[in-house]
Amino acid sequence: MTAIIRRIYRHHTQPADGEGHVLWTDKRTLIPVLGQQYTVHRLAWWAHHGRKPAGSVTRTCTVENCVAKTCLADAAMRAGRPA
Repeated sequence: MTAIIRRIYRHHTQPADGEGHVLWTDKRTLIPVLGQQYTVHRLAWWAHHGRKPAGSVTRTCTVENCVAKTCLADAAMRAGRPA
């Protein structure tokens, strides 16, 4: 499953600038994967970490549509626990 998610991520992203931001280029906000719907942030987090996130995933930067690894946090990260 992770390989499929990583392939979707690579296909729908592009570097935004020299500061490490990565933009989601697909207009959809829910992405179907093997019969399940995933938010763009949840899918990107999974692509980066190789597993489902704990709880919801939020963007931590102010760059619209950014899905860079350093700009996403799941519930465990926001609570100060390791990803």
